[in-house]
Amino acid sequence: MNYMRSLFLIAPALLAACTGGPQAGETSSSTGTGTTSSTTPVGLGSPPRTEDALSGTRLKARYYQSGDGARQFIGWFDSQRNVPCLFCMADSLRCLPAVSVQSRDAFADGACSQSALPAAVPPCTNPAPTEMTVFRPQTLAALTCASDIRAVSVGALVPPPTPIFFKDADGGCMQSASNPFGFYPVTGEIPLTDYAAATVMTDP
Repeated sequence: MNYMRSLFLIAPALLAACTGGPQAGETSSSTGTGTTSSTTPVGLGSPPRTEDALSGTRLKARYYQSGDGARQFIGWFDSQRNVPCLFCMADSLRCLPAVSVQSRDAFADGACSQSALPAAVPPCTNPAPTEMTVFRPQTLAALTCASDIRAVSVGALVPPPTPIFFKDADGGCMQSASNPFGFYPVTGEIPLTDYAAATVMTDP
């Protein structure tokens, strides 16, 4: 396996471990009041039926919509944080930024002082992400529902060719191959509690 691909993998505008649908330049619409989502793990989630996706006061349902009136639910929009989001089990069930990355600690500089998130696919999200969900790679034995999930704010994409750096086992800063798609500088950590929480409900 390619070394760079083994260090990080960005989901194509999805939370790979969360529920929802694809993200691009969709339009959104709003109906009714709140909803909930399941916590189906990695890759097994499916969007609720369109008629079950009801907007609340903060989270708004998002759709693909065609000119003939057809539409498909694709996720949620957090109107308080102004970001698309998908439900994911972190410290609790929360709607976290829909653009996600799986990455070890990466850096934009040779001193390993500026955190960065490598882009492992050509960036085609419009608008560009301002917040991202980060999953830290772990062994299966160490994986728990809330393990190593965090949310960060990011700056503008730094385009390639740009080197990226990682710390070795001794804590030294080592340069990896230039990332073909560039990287996003991390500008801050966002508490998970800043995102909308939900509970799982079952119809009677």
